[in-house]
Order: sequence, then C-alpha cells, then structure tokens
Amino acid sequence: MATNRLDFDDNNRGSLHSLLTLNSIQESQAANEKALEELFAENDRDIAALAQQTRQALTEELSGYQYVEIQPKPGFVIKTHTVAKTEKYPASMKVFINVCYSEKITAPMQVPEDEIQKAIKGDESTYTVPMVVSELREDKDKAQRPCLVCDAVIHLKPMKRSREDDSYKIFLTELTLAIFEEKFKIELSRSLSFPRLHSQGPLNPRRVPIPKTPLVTEIASKKLNKSNATQTLPRPDFRITERKQNNTDMVIIAIQTPLQESIGNATVDIESLRIIFHSPGKYHLDETLPFPIDIDPLSPSHMDWSKHYPAFFPADNKDSTEAMSKKKVEFADLGCGYGGLLVALSPLYPNTLMLGMEIRVKVEEYVYERIQALRKQYPKQYENISIIRMNAMKFLPNFFEKGQLSKLFFLFPDPHFKKKKHKARIISHGLLAEYAYILQEGGIIYTITDVRDLHDWMVKCLDEHPLFERISEEEVEKDPVVPYVRTATEEGRKVERNKGDKFLACYRRIKDEEEE
Repeated sequence: MATNRLDFDDNNRGSLHSLLTLNSIQESQAANEKALEELFAENDRDIAALAQQTRQALTEELSGYQYVEIQPKPGFVIKTHTVAKTEKYPASMKVFINVCYSEKITAPMQVPEDEIQKAIKGDESTYTVPMVVSELREDKDKAQRPCLVCDAVIHLKPMKRSREDDSYKIFLTELTLAIFEEKFKIELSRSLSFPRLHSQGPLNPRRVPIPKTPLVTEIASKKLNKSNATQTLPRPDFRITERKQNNTDMVIIAIQTPLQESIGNATVDIESLRIIFHSPGKYHLDETLPFPIDIDPLSPSHMDWSKHYPAFFPADNKDSTEAMSKKKVEFADLGCGYGGLLVALSPLYPNTLMLGMEIRVKVEEYVYERIQALRKQYPKQYENISIIRMNAMKFLPNFFEKGQLSKLFFLFPDPHFKKKKHKARIISHGLLAEYAYILQEGGIIYTITDVRDLHDWMVKCLDEHPLFERISEEEVEKDPVVPYVRTATEEGRKVERNKGDKFLACYRRIKDEEEE
C-alpha cells in the first residue's frame, strides 16, 4: 500500500503543529472542491433549465401552439356516457365535460349572423369556436362510482351567448362532444343532460396550449370532406303536393330516380324545412322545403293521441284534456311490420294503449287500414292499438316521456349483416340509453330473431348496459306475452314454416341508484 512520508521541522521537534496544519489545509481544499462541484452542478441545472425552455419555445413555435396560464371559470356541465367498450374504459361509463371559459382563450372570429346560424343548423359555415380540451382524468361521481372528467375551455363571448340562446348551446354542446371524440377516440352517447353543477371536480389554474389554428377548424374540415363526395352525385328531380287522407293534411314528396330500378339502399331524412335524399353512387338531394312540415312532435306533451285512439279521447268529452294527460301509450313495437303482435295483444290488454312504429310507407298504410277494418268489423274492439310512420332510432324521446313505457318489442329486426352496417342495428349501446330513459323501472324489453349473430349482438349490448338485467328462462316462460312474441308476427310464422330457429332474450329495466 502506498504511504506518504511526513517530514517534521527540527526546530519544532516533538510538536504536532505541522501535522495539524496539513490536515487543516487538506480539509479546506476538500471543502473548496465540494463547493466548486456544487457551483458547477447548480450552473448545470440552470443551463439545463435554460436549454429546456429554449427547446419548448422552439417546439411551440414549430407546432403552432403558444402556452398561457389560465384560471378556468365555470360555465355548464355536460353529463353523458361512453357508447362502446374501449381498451381502457367500459361501455356506459359516465362522462362529465366541464364547459368553462377564460378570456385568454382565442375568441371566435367576427362573422355575419347568417354564418353563425348556418353553423347552428349544421350547414357548411366559416364560423368556428376555438376550444382547448384538457387531458382526460378519472374521478368518482356522487355515488362514488368511477367516471371520466375533462374540461373544455372557450372564450367568454360564446359562453355568454350559450346562456341566452338555447339553440346555440345545443350547437356548442355537439361541437364539444365532437372534439372530445376526435381527441380521445371515445364515442359518446347523445342521450345527455346538464346537471346543476358549477363543475365536476375543481377547475384548477393551469398552463394550456392555445392552438393558433383551432382544433374545431380541423374537425369541421373533416366533416366537410366527408360530404364533398355527395356533391358530385346528380341531383334528382322532385315534386311536392298536398292532399287530405284520413282527415289528416298530408304532404307528398315524389323523387324521380330513373337511373336505378330499386331504392332499397336509399335513405330519406325529412326535417321541418329540409329534405335529404341519398342513394349510394346514384343520387344526392339536399333541399330547403318551400313551407314547414310537422314531422314529429317537439315533445311528448305536444303529441295529440286522440287521432290514434279516439275511443279513449272522445271529442265531446269536456274533460278530454285531463284524460289525455292521464292516459298514455304503454306498449311500443318498434319496427312492427304488418302489425301481427298489436292485433294479438289488443284483446289481451284491452285498456292498455299500444303503438306500432314502422318506417316503410306501404307497410304503415297497410297496418292503418287493417286496424280500421278490425274496428268496423268488431265494434268497441281494437280501439287501443294504432300505428305511426317514423324512424324510431331518431325520435323516440319526442313521443314518450321518461319512464312512460312498460314494454318494448324488437321482433325479428333487420340483422344488417355487413359489419359496416352494424351501427344501424336497432339494438346498440347508444340506443339502449334512450330505451332505458323511456322505460319505467321493471319495464321489459323483448327481443327475438332467427339470426344467431344478431341475437348474440343484442345480448352482448344488453348485458353490458348497467340499467338492464336478463330475465331467467323460467320467468320468461311464465310471461303471458311471450307466446305471442314467438308466433304472432308474420316473420315469426315464416320462420316456423321454414323450420328455422328462434332466439329469444328478455331484459328488465332496473333501478338507477343515481336517479333523483
């Protein structure tokens, strides 16, 4: 081992002074070296921080973002839920979006009012609302169940308008949901509410990136790109006429399609002042109507059921208004076909109002005439059933109040075999939220099909929804309605003639512990 030789001063023989001095000098040098190391380390941290700031500033400059400190202020809260299961989150998980504001967020650009109205109506428009959406965070609702929360921050101006203009608030809500879905790749239900909360969780101050080109512009352009393909299709000629039928004013819209033999794949959407007709690869029509049309009631309270059930709402009854407020439809057959179930159940539940819903014009007309003929042939019978032509996947909440129905029937629905058409199936995660809304606690959904794949699909959707539970086979067989579900419809009898299989599943609407 190497050693250091120490020489002592002869004049100070026997003294330890020189050794102590050496130790002192060494300690002093070590302290100085440590201080020097700390100084360099501190400088290194400062240099590293400066470098990080420089890199961030450069990144912001190149990415088109600038960072600002904001303190979001509460506006309103959107409450909805996830539609389908993702890798990270289950279906029907509750989602809260705090729509809040800060004057540091970019304000919407100044445009004429007609451009804003176009945006509200969903038409192509130059109007945009800059919005910054925070990262998604997990939280607990008031029942201590897991939920997802994020903040959508906008400028004060659009927030003020949303408080004064309900249509603008709906536009802003749909825009918020679209940006959420675009950012997180999570589909949200449009069955939503606005709880009376300042915010779900605290709105903490934060440093946020403000896009120089708002995200909403990118999303809007994507939607426009999707519609550009339809603009190149030929516009069909159409004619509008008016006439009376069954004491009802009717509007007939005739669309001429000489380029195709069948319109089986075509779709028609009619709004109060607009008609949209699309035939894939053949035609596209999007026109403003010359006068407003009453398509559906604005709300259940606007629906006049006396035309459908005159025996229950006699015109000469002075208390008819009060009667109409008490007597309500309880059974609904969605996609009722030729009305076999309605006719079969009518004598079984003579005082229960039942409604069939059918989107096919000729089929609806047939069922209407069938019911009228039965009423004439059997006086005071079949007065409790009726039919209406409508798209049940769009307008159910316009007809039925919350918890109004006790039974919902989905008998041999269109299977939509192609995977890309599965979203058009009558049972889906999103639509189940609407069915849960209009069904009372204990209400029953009846599903039956001869397609095993569709049966598995419907069972999976219902099993995953928190407000439905499957009814046991023993209880199902005791239900007096079930035999008619299997055999009363034309489709059911056809399956029997062909000796096919029938797959039945019934689900009960259970109590929502969070409903107030």
